[in-house]
Amino acid sequence: MAKMLCPRTVRILVLVIAKVHFLKAVTCEHFNLPEPKHYEDLSQKVCEIAEQVDAHVNLIYSSHGNAKDDNLHDLGEELLHCMSRLPSYKLQFEEFKLELYRNYSTLSVFTLAGSDSTHLRRIIHMLNTKQPYKELQKYIFVWRNAREQDMQQLFKAIWDKQILNAIVVKGANSVYTFEPFTTTGFLVRQWLAGEPYFYDKLKNLHHFQLRISMFKDFLRAIPKSSSQLGYTGVDGLMASSIVSQLNATVQYVMPEDNENYGACLENGSYTGVLRDLLGGRTHVNFNAQFVLPCVAERIETLYPYFKRILYVVVPAAEMFPEYLIFVYAYKDSVWQIFVVFFFLVVAAFALLKWAIETLRNVEKMKDGRWYDLIELFWKVQLGVPINYFSSTHTLRLFLMAWILFNYVMTSIYFAKVESIFVHASYYPEIDRLDGLHALDVPIFGVQNIFTAVKPALKPQHWRAIERHAVHLPQQFSSFQYAVPIAVRKHWRVAYLLRGETARDLLAKTYDAERRRPRFHVVKEHMLAMPQTYLLPKGSPFRYKFQEFESRVLESGIFEYWTHNAPHKRVNGASPDLEEFRHELPNDLNFEAQEIDVADDKEKKVVLNMRILQGPFYMWAFGMGISFLGFLLEHAYCWWRRPSVFEL
Repeated sequence: MAKMLCPRTVRILVLVIAKVHFLKAVTCEHFNLPEPKHYEDLSQKVCEIAEQVDAHVNLIYSSHGNAKDDNLHDLGEELLHCMSRLPSYKLQFEEFKLELYRNYSTLSVFTLAGSDSTHLRRIIHMLNTKQPYKELQKYIFVWRNAREQDMQQLFKAIWDKQILNAIVVKGANSVYTFEPFTTTGFLVRQWLAGEPYFYDKLKNLHHFQLRISMFKDFLRAIPKSSSQLGYTGVDGLMASSIVSQLNATVQYVMPEDNENYGACLENGSYTGVLRDLLGGRTHVNFNAQFVLPCVAERIETLYPYFKRILYVVVPAAEMFPEYLIFVYAYKDSVWQIFVVFFFLVVAAFALLKWAIETLRNVEKMKDGRWYDLIELFWKVQLGVPINYFSSTHTLRLFLMAWILFNYVMTSIYFAKVESIFVHASYYPEIDRLDGLHALDVPIFGVQNIFTAVKPALKPQHWRAIERHAVHLPQQFSSFQYAVPIAVRKHWRVAYLLRGETARDLLAKTYDAERRRPRFHVVKEHMLAMPQTYLLPKGSPFRYKFQEFESRVLESGIFEYWTHNAPHKRVNGASPDLEEFRHELPNDLNFEAQEIDVADDKEKKVVLNMRILQGPFYMWAFGMGISFLGFLLEHAYCWWRRPSVFEL
């Protein structure tokens, strides 16, 4: 080929090649432009970290200004090439005013150069303070020329956004992170070889003050001598145990408006603990509760291990009227059949008597008129001896059959009456919401419960409740209001209560004399909702609190706290009450368990006048009939007496 080119052409090619090499050397040396692999150590380090994190998605953020900056542009290209084997996306952060919500693990990578404060402020402004599941979100800031004060400023701004997992990569062995809680306060430190890049920074809060929303609950959060000294009960012990485990201090904050659980107002504001949480006044609320739909998008919750089931608690069914014990011994259908059968027997006997007396030489029965026959059979029914009867064997056998029948029926009847004396009968309890239409008593409940159950109930059920509803302020949830109201109303009230409160009400209103509670829980529940603890959305403490709660439940400590709850330790309680407490459902699911309120094998009933008043009513009724007969007899005699003119 050299032979084909003329010497002049060869000289020109040599000069061109030499010129190119010269310009390249001058450009690299005098203008300090990077080699194509100048940022390879940074990109390889970021890829190494990304592989260890193994996030669902890796997001590489770049800026429109990066295209003008060759350094950042080359770094972005190398990162994209290096992370191409991972699920990665390249985004322009100017396109987002705020970081999108994500409930899966992500690794976000930002590139910075020099000390461009404008670029840094844009990135910080884009980070989402309310990002849920903060423990799943991790951030890498690739910043080769970062100074110590730059990193201090960056990490403090990141912590203001409640972000824990963030590092700055300056080189292959130059990685920095921060500690929000140390003995000396906020600290920026260098990563040490061998330790994880992202780790748990909440193991020790070094006496950081946790602000906990807490209010009195007579079952789950019972304040000590002062609420600032802590609470007992399941929720109170959960709060104090977490504070102790994290080596923190605590400030218990009660809602200033006394609205306790809080509610959503029409103007978009909130009350109670909701206002404190969403306003940043507190970090967490450890009063277990269900989440109102109106606030669900603005809070985070710990895992709801339990359900809060809402029930209607109604007055227990009344005992059948004692003076009607003799009537209710048989069902109405039995009484009707017996009356019809009685007259059929009398009619059959009268027909048989007439047929026999038509025969020759048969003595007619004395007092054999129809009303005499009714009196005769009624005397036999009551066991009264008869003075005279027909000598005809057929009629005697007929009467003997009637006597035998009445003997058996009377024995059964009085046996049933005796059993009613010992084991009283009650009207059927209301166990379905369809029976609420017959309820004619005031129904008390905290406002939040009415708000929660309204969309869950059928229209006819809600109308039955709304007709007698008495709305109580939220502050009543702190007190055992059910018992005082019940006493004042002579037990003729109903309530909307959660399962554990209903269980406690049944125990506290147990009637030892009747061996029955004064109230009954309608087994068909109104609503079942997750019961949990609340945190503001984007809280960095959620995963740590969740981790501790899971350990408490798995270890059985929670059951121990529940079993030894103060409201269950009743000194001097009767054996019947203790047995009744044991029979109540521990899982607070009344629909799945029958409650045996009267076990005849172990319990005895003392016969009092309330049970034995029936015979006295019957005696008074008989005396009244006798007196009425006396008046009628004298009136008849007076009417039939002969007058003066007749004499």
